Amino acid sequence: MVEKWDGRSKLCNKKGELDLEAKGCKDGKGRRMTLDYQLKCGIRKPPVNMRLEFMAKEEYRAFKVMLLPMLRFRPEKRATAEQVLQSEWMIGWGLPALYEGQSSSNLISKTD
Repeated sequence: MVEKWDGRSKLCNKKGELDLEAKGCKDGKGRRMTLDYQLKCGIRKPPVNMRLEFMAKEEYRAFKVMLLPMLRFRPEKRATAEQVLQSEWMIGWGLPALYEGQSSSNLISKTD
């Protein structure tokens, strides 16, 4: 599967293993773009033009704890939907934000 991927040469060595020193694995300043780096730049401290709120340290920790098991390669080791819904982040931040958004949209549609 990896052998057929067009972008393979940008991120993998000749053996097909991820090469963290490859150009495609670094940002514009030459820093490695690890998952932790991506989460910090895109979620914890999002660019101003994305209009997202800054994620507090505790929420970021809970989000990462929820996300990592979701990304496991083997399906039997991957988090189930039930486990995700019962995670600290989902209970403390995700679902409350969803419900708040739903109630806000209901208020808007009732006033139209």
